[in-house]
Amino acid sequence: MRNPGNTMPGFLLNTINTYEQRNLWLMGIASLKRHSIFLKWWWFFTLIISLTIVLIGFGVHEDLWTQDKTKLSFLILVIFYGMTFHCGYESWKLSQLANGDIRKLENIDTRHEPGWFASDVLLTLGLIGTVSGFILMLAGAFGNLNIANVSSVQTALANMAVGMSTALYTTLTGLITSTILKVQYFRLDQDLERYRNLQAEKLVERVVEQKGN
Repeated sequence: MRNPGNTMPGFLLNTINTYEQRNLWLMGIASLKRHSIFLKWWWFFTLIISLTIVLIGFGVHEDLWTQDKTKLSFLILVIFYGMTFHCGYESWKLSQLANGDIRKLENIDTRHEPGWFASDVLLTLGLIGTVSGFILMLAGAFGNLNIANVSSVQTALANMAVGMSTALYTTLTGLITSTILKVQYFRLDQDLERYRNLQAEKLVERVVEQKGN
């Protein structure tokens, strides 16, 4: 027959370990909630990276490099990824501000404007690629066209295909990246607006308390 005194320490130890694990779990959840602004960007960024890996696996980037003769699509992608990191940095700074880790952010009203400007630049570059593609298509197709020569017609059609693919790839790349970047900065602006509203409510509460006293 067991002695209850021998089992009690083990039981207490398990209880203490369970309690400590629960506290650590709760502290982890609380820490995640404190940085929810940054985490929302991080989840979105993870999705972007996952989609990028999938597209690379299907050879989309290789096709883009081959078909886009202007290479504007890759310039668009470089700007897009760079501004996505900028959005992540701004999300982290805003998260710190909301948590009280820092007192203020310089130029808080204009910090997100580069992101909105970059999204317009991406769209503009896509349209420039569209025009460039049509120029390649028309100039390359009809420059030395001889209707009586079959090979000349085939060459003209091939040149038209090159120009058309350039126009379509750059347009599609610009539209997609511009939209995704706008979504990121729209969410960031929404978080900033919520922070401002919360600060305004706290200020009103302090004013009311001071009048009450």
